[in-house]
Amino acid sequence: MKAGGGKAKGGAFERKICKMMSEWWGDKDAFWRSPGSGARGTVSKAQPFYGDMCSPSSTGNAFISKVVVEMKKGYGSSWCPFDFIEGGPRIFTDFLTQVDRDRDGSHRPHFWLIFQKPRKQICLCADADFFKRYYKKELLCLSYVKVKTEKYNMIIVNLDEFFQKCKPDVLKDA
Repeated sequence: MKAGGGKAKGGAFERKICKMMSEWWGDKDAFWRSPGSGARGTVSKAQPFYGDMCSPSSTGNAFISKVVVEMKKGYGSSWCPFDFIEGGPRIFTDFLTQVDRDRDGSHRPHFWLIFQKPRKQICLCADADFFKRYYKKELLCLSYVKVKTEKYNMIIVNLDEFFQKCKPDVLKDA
C-alpha cells in the first residue's frame, strides 16, 4: 500500500463506522457504504446515495431520510475543528462544506460529520438543530463542544459516548 493509505484507509474507516451504526441501530445490515463513497449521489443526484452512508435495509431509512453522513479519517494532525477560530488549515472547513453540500443536494434536514484524527478518538460533529430536536435531554449527559460560526452551528461529541447515551429509538419513531 502507498504511504498514507488513502482510499483504502478511508474505505476501511467507512466500513467500520457503518458496522458501528448498524449495531447501534439494532440491525446488522441497516447501513452500508454508499457506492463510490457518495459520488453516485453527487453526480447522478440519486437521493439515497448522498454522503458516505446509505441504507439497503428499510429499517435504516428512518435515519437516512433525516441525516446525510460524511466520514473522514486521517488528513494529518495539523487540522482541528477550531481552525475557524485559530486560523489553521481549511481542512475541517472543507469537510463541512462537503457535508453541507450533500445535505442540500439530498434535501435532508441534518448532517453528521464523523471524523478521526490520527491516534485520536472518533468524533461526531452534527448540526445543533439535530441535537435540539432529537437528543436535547441526552446532551446534558454528554461531554460536548459547541462551535458556532457565521455559517454553521454544530455540536461535537465522542462517537462512542453518543452511541452509549443516545438511543436510536427517538429517530426511528420520528
